[in-house]
Amino acid sequence: MRLFERAPRAMAVWGVYLIALGAVLWFVFFADALSFALPAAAAGITFAVAVLSLRPERRREELEHVTDLSPGTPLAALGFACALVGLEVGEWLVLIGAGLLGLALGILVVRERPG
Repeated sequence: MRLFERAPRAMAVWGVYLIALGAVLWFVFFADALSFALPAAAAGITFAVAVLSLRPERRREELEHVTDLSPGTPLAALGFACALVGLEVGEWLVLIGAGLLGLALGILVVRERPG
């Protein structure tokens, strides 16, 4: 089973988790309606994304290179997050985040080169 064939199932499981979280907030902690509505709305959107991801299988010729599966993509997100948190924590974390972001962008550029 390929990775993208399991995506709708994973999204549906995440939606069930969000519903359980909302139920715990509502019944155990006796939270207000907004505290229950937020996870319920998130679960509804998650289920909608799961249904939308149930598209027919594409042929092998139609598949394209997906940049978000590159190791540079999560590294770029981590570098950006470190730089943002570093604005509050200190310059040293901004510099670490900028370094990670530069490394990630370098990885992405190298991977996108033809040949």
